[in-house]
Amino acid sequence: MSVRQIKYLSLLGMLFNLPSMAMEPMRGDMNNDQRVEISDVVGVINIVLGDGVATQGADCDNSGGAVIVSDVVCTINVALADNVDELVSFTEQQRLIADQFISIFENSTKTIQYDYAENIGDNRGITAGRAGFTSATADMRELILDYTEINPNNLLIQYVDELERLSTIRYTPPRSEAKDILSANTDNLPNLILNWKTTAERQDFRNAQDAYVDTHYFNRALEKAQGIGATLPLTLLSLYDTSIQHGDGDPIVAPTALTALVHKATEMTGNQTPAEGANEVEWLMNFITNRKNMMLADEFWRHSLARIDELQDLIAAENYQLEPFTLCIQRYSCVLGQGSEDEYDLP
Repeated sequence: MSVRQIKYLSLLGMLFNLPSMAMEPMRGDMNNDQRVEISDVVGVINIVLGDGVATQGADCDNSGGAVIVSDVVCTINVALADNVDELVSFTEQQRLIADQFISIFENSTKTIQYDYAENIGDNRGITAGRAGFTSATADMRELILDYTEINPNNLLIQYVDELERLSTIRYTPPRSEAKDILSANTDNLPNLILNWKTTAERQDFRNAQDAYVDTHYFNRALEKAQGIGATLPLTLLSLYDTSIQHGDGDPIVAPTALTALVHKATEMTGNQTPAEGANEVEWLMNFITNRKNMMLADEFWRHSLARIDELQDLIAAENYQLEPFTLCIQRYSCVLGQGSEDEYDLP
């Protein structure tokens, strides 16, 4: 091994704060197939050989792992356990609290409402299911298509063509209020509400709703949260709730959706994310404030500002880890100890 290669490895050791014992076997000349013990490393270690072509990987755990090194080692990319643990995620209880929080503001109960379906007059047609899938947007159609792969002879497949027509009207540029109103028409969706409720009695349809929420809402929020370097479960809840209510997409096409709001919060925090040195609580406050301002500008969304108030209350209470708490929509009644039908203990 050359001096330059040893320096590369030493630099990697400093960058990743590897224990000296982990770097020790790498010093000096290395014979073919020499084993290098790496401790305190998780994930896959990628080894790029001197030829510039071959790559070899090995899975390692915290107790230590071994990598077979052949030829000349140029670079080693590692992820330390400590670094991985810092990225935000949910415990089982935190995910339950998050889902209950969203269900309260979507369906006025902390019990997941798979069979919910009605036209709430918000220019989005029929709103249904645990995440408020709507007939005017693409998510209801996509969910039904996913479910049809599991159960081809379902009661909802008959609506797919009309749902595609409605969402096409809504999203064909340029967007306009007139198109939104047209896409909310339900004249060609006879008995959709009844058939949704009937289908939701089936466990496979409930599972399909859960899978869609994970794929299209929760996982995207988790990816965004980890992408900005978030470490607080409250930040993940805020992004998850936003993804459910406002969806996601190209910021130009969907300026009120998750990605656009994340970009705006970063701009408001000195064009820095928490990963780039921004204070995460400050970033989160900017994210929520910007979302609130956006909702105030919409005559329908402004009626659901209570969920924003509650997120701001959680920041004020410094409940960044989503410890169990009482959610009180009619906050003044709760503060005065008068009780409220809109008071929920989470989880």
